Amino acid sequence: MPHSSWLTSCGSPIRKLKGHLLAETILAKLNELNIVEIAPDDRYGRIIRLSSVSTARQKLWALCLAETMVLKMVSDWARKLAVTSYEQQNIRSFDEPPGFGGFGWDYSAPCFLNGIVRYDETTSKTIPGFFVADICLNQSVTYDDLVPFFTKLNIVRNRTGVRPFVPCFIASDLDSSAIKALRQHKVLVGLLSNIFDKDTKDLLAT
Repeated sequence: MPHSSWLTSCGSPIRKLKGHLLAETILAKLNELNIVEIAPDDRYGRIIRLSSVSTARQKLWALCLAETMVLKMVSDWARKLAVTSYEQQNIRSFDEPPGFGGFGWDYSAPCFLNGIVRYDETTSKTIPGFFVADICLNQSVTYDDLVPFFTKLNIVRNRTGVRPFVPCFIASDLDSSAIKALRQHKVLVGLLSNIFDKDTKDLLAT
């Protein structure tokens, strides 16, 4: 995966939080132990891969392109329905993912849904919450795959001073345990089959 995707998916913060190891610290240790390799890449700057597995870069590029397309579609949907700010849409880049609550996400945008937005009487200003999402299209996602996501979610929810937010997990396929756990954690379930029509879903699957 690209380095920026590691920062969103490992379940550790990208900003210093008391009592938690940084994502970069964990990556450096895994690299030191030869569990993963950090390799340069013409398109993505750096990619992270298991030392024992060689994945074709063309496959990686195709996966990243498909995920970026879906994130842009979700972004467009959210702003056109006035769920989020129309102008401020943040989608992961090659270098660093959007940040919220000290963690990296594949997508984030200010959210103006009722119950999320706040009004500051002192400044007479509206303070939005956030809509955030992570994505995984290359496998059937299980509960075990989601553990880092839930870890990140729980830490952010338990922090003081963090704005209200709506989390979403986008996937091409989720098994029953994953769907149940996402619903229990009050996460929007973004299955491609529910978001897009069949032709779009099948195109992305190829």
